[in-house]
Amino acid sequence: MNPDDAKTLGLTHYYRGNYYLCRDLWETESRKDLRPEQLAFFQNALGALYDKVKGSTFSRPYFERAMKLLPMSPLTDVSLQARTNLIYVLSRSAYTETALGLIRQTQTRMHTASRFRQALFQVSVLHAYSRAELYREILNRAEEAAQLFVELQPTDLRNEHFAGVYQQAGYAAQMLGQLEQAVSHYQRAQEIWPTPEVLRDLAKVYLFMGEIDRATQCLADLQPKIWRLASATEHAELASTLELLAMFAWLDNQKQLFHKYTEKAELYFGQESRWTEWLHMQDLGNFLERTMKQLPASTASDLHWEEWHDFLDELNLLDVFNTMFPPLWPVLRYVAGLAARIYRQFRGDESQECRQRLEHAARLAYVGLTVTATSATEAAALLRRRDGREKLAEYNVRTFAAYGWGRKYIDIQTACRDFQLRPETAQEQMAAALGIALHYVELIEFVGLSHASALQQVVSDFQQGPTEMLESFLQLFAGDVNSGEIPSA
Repeated sequence: MNPDDAKTLGLTHYYRGNYYLCRDLWETESRKDLRPEQLAFFQNALGALYDKVKGSTFSRPYFERAMKLLPMSPLTDVSLQARTNLIYVLSRSAYTETALGLIRQTQTRMHTASRFRQALFQVSVLHAYSRAELYREILNRAEEAAQLFVELQPTDLRNEHFAGVYQQAGYAAQMLGQLEQAVSHYQRAQEIWPTPEVLRDLAKVYLFMGEIDRATQCLADLQPKIWRLASATEHAELASTLELLAMFAWLDNQKQLFHKYTEKAELYFGQESRWTEWLHMQDLGNFLERTMKQLPASTASDLHWEEWHDFLDELNLLDVFNTMFPPLWPVLRYVAGLAARIYRQFRGDESQECRQRLEHAARLAYVGLTVTATSATEAAALLRRRDGREKLAEYNVRTFAAYGWGRKYIDIQTACRDFQLRPETAQEQMAAALGIALHYVELIEFVGLSHASALQQVVSDFQQGPTEMLESFLQLFAGDVNSGEIPSA
């Protein structure tokens, strides 16, 4: 296979979420004697891929190698994209000054990069400025960045990043107390590419403005999508969600819940060195006391606090897990996405509610490790063994049994390690999808198989079980849809 074909085929699978197949293909190409521009593409693309499945610490060296392979000037599409990706990684990892230095260096270089690459670079600049709390600079640059996107042909990828410009501008205006401007920017972001993050931030601004009904409607719309926010890699995103819930808890006189949310939000903001937000959380109760009234009884009755308690409980479980086994969280996020894709391939679009439930169960699929292992190394050793994985499922069930909300996951966890399961009910079908996804990923991540070898092993192990679900899994790796764009971190 020549490098151009490997690039095209890899991009097909990358944008379909087939990261391990893509990884094997691009890793093979990156070991060949290629031109610097070709090698830089594969290093940058692998960095974006590993950012999805292993996190920033693992992906950063790939972006740095891609940059070193190419001349400092002029900057091509590949070199500018590698810099863009590295800026995101540095910003997320609290290397804010390093990110700002890279921005200044990049802005002084001549370039031949496309307008699309220039536009994506400007979004990464706004992201870094937000982490550095340079909010006025964001507002000064936002319209210029937006204009780059206006001139581009609309695509999903373009719209997603275009909306990011207005989300960053909205947050900057919010932090500067310019609430009407913040609402305008957030609404524009939602028009271009709706996301739960913007809905959350919009609800918060409406509360600051005293627009209780609008804020409550945003929260109601947000509730089915809350786990999208809980799966964020940045603790600052989680903290922003908890801040919103704390505000509603205070307004409804749920003082104990208010303190739980604020304490965890303070912890998350501190871990991300977001000190302005951390100080705001310290004073949130006093601020609300001075500026807001409690919710009307009719509004408070619509808030469904039991579900928000469940959200906090699940978050606490994941916190314990992530503290003990941080390398495993990206693995679980991929398992969750893959299981949902298998289930959707099997059931079609009408299965959205079940897919969400399946994703929740998948993200908690390793919580039993907290009582069976003491380190990531020990956990990986356990997950290499089939009997160890079966034992883990037993501990998961015991953990879920301790929570009222956990009962909806018990049947899925009990059956997902059954290789001979013949799924009939929706619960069994979700279990089969999760079982296939877990087995495939574990064979690659912990046993060390390639994608092709793992695929063969999965087919062999499940041939006496959920054959139709297995066919749905295999269909995910067929097809040739390709967005044609270099991946972004």
